[in-house]
Amino acid sequence: MQNRLLAVALFACALTLIPASAYANYGDFSGGVAIGSSYAGTNTAPTNGLIVQGNVAIGTTTAPDALDVYGGMGFTTSTATVPTNGIYSPSANQLNFTTSGSTAFVITSSGSVGIGTTSPNYVLDVIDNVNANQTIAIENASSGGSVYAGFQASNGTSTLSYVMLGTGFSGAGVSQPGTALISASNTMAIQSTGIIQFAAGGISEQMRLTSTGSLGIGTTTPAQALEVNGEVKVDTFASGSATSVCQNGNVLSSCSSSIRYKEKVKPASFGLNEIMEMRPRRSISALRLVQVARRSSADMVGPYW
Repeated sequence: MQNRLLAVALFACALTLIPASAYANYGDFSGGVAIGSSYAGTNTAPTNGLIVQGNVAIGTTTAPDALDVYGGMGFTTSTATVPTNGIYSPSANQLNFTTSGSTAFVITSSGSVGIGTTSPNYVLDVIDNVNANQTIAIENASSGGSVYAGFQASNGTSTLSYVMLGTGFSGAGVSQPGTALISASNTMAIQSTGIIQFAAGGISEQMRLTSTGSLGIGTTTPAQALEVNGEVKVDTFASGSATSVCQNGNVLSSCSSSIRYKEKVKPASFGLNEIMEMRPRRSISALRLVQVARRSSADMVGPYW
């Protein structure tokens, strides 16, 4: 009984009780309120504020956490006080989340989320201003053999495209550890106003597509539409109706009548004198000479004919 009287006395010292006739409520207090055996009479509550030693339950009779609310919580628009670490509403239908007195991220009235910006232009807008590499990480902490994380775009009915990054998964003909898969239901475009570099087996460049449309494999300065620095293997050539391709030094080009493309080249077994002695008379020896000449013409090029 004495403890109760002492608690009431201490509570009365900290508060100014307002007569019931002055307010329409049963508990109206002017001043700070401290609740809890260790708080009452020991700690000073904020001016016209409240400090509670135990958990607080609102709309429920149990409070396993510091604050348990049964029902919704509303935030009145206010820019007067920005919490050091908390949530406030600086404008209508917007929530700002703060850490160390600065806004960490926001949710706008349209549902856009801004991290590092208070005015996101996209559904998710992430901005940082540091002279260093920045990374957005998606982690799947499982150590299983079919772990992946990814992004997926859909129109609400079907998947349009997705990016899958993982240690091993099966799908779209891919089943390899450490695989990255990019898939699109229609056109996939890689666009750059400069060059596009391809690297495999590490960070070293293996292939390059220049801004002029030239493709270089094993070279960073392709001079032709396709330039390969290394050996090229062709398993099947095109049909005979297609344009023939011949080697001109280190360049493949369409074939023309040139000694560079001849294989069966040999000196003629007769000379100009024999040709000049030919007469318009069909004799056995002349006929044989003509036959030899015709037979050899396919092999004679340049100075040999």
